[in-house]
Amino acid sequence: MLFKKYLRISFVGIKAQHIFAIVPVAVAYVLIPLINLLFLKKYGVGYDLYISIICFTQLFLPFFSMWWVFFMLREYIEGAGSELLYVCDKNGQIIVTVMTWLIYIVMLIPLYIVYFICFRMMTLEFVRIVCESLLMLGLLYICINFLKSTSLSMIPVFVYIIANISTKKESVFLYYTLDEITGVGSLKKYFAQALFGVMLLLTGEICSAIRRKAS
Repeated sequence: MLFKKYLRISFVGIKAQHIFAIVPVAVAYVLIPLINLLFLKKYGVGYDLYISIICFTQLFLPFFSMWWVFFMLREYIEGAGSELLYVCDKNGQIIVTVMTWLIYIVMLIPLYIVYFICFRMMTLEFVRIVCESLLMLGLLYICINFLKSTSLSMIPVFVYIIANISTKKESVFLYYTLDEITGVGSLKKYFAQALFGVMLLLTGEICSAIRRKAS
């Protein structure tokens, strides 16, 4: 029953975002496929198409995994008595956050089924995206709860994203790369990032609990 309760809250929260709610869907199922189609038309099904998929999915999908969550958390942090929040218990914020993120991940599955038809390693690429997205979720969650502002929280998030794109050095803390996933062993770095994301998420919840107790 609790699962259905928070799932419903998450869907209601996403729906309440109106036109903004379709942005992650449009990016995943319109923007990225259109870019992929350009590479498919020019190079066919091969290495160049594969690299374009890796490049643009990592560029967009981890960032937009925060989209619905960002607008949802804005109600928790800055909202003035939203009715949506009153149906939640004290743990509602983190549960709705994770549930909303999971809805986003499930939304990506059909896209990766199509990718899998072309490239068998896309199952592992999907796991990579999930790990990277979990890291971004944790980063957003701790920044919002620590800074107590959704707007300010995006500053360190954007700094981190820019560092990912612009830095060519390999680091366990940086996710963006054009390296291919050749096997489960290639995912060790991303499993570590996912674990770090969970740690950030839990630390953010501690900040949230302290804030609730103080108020």
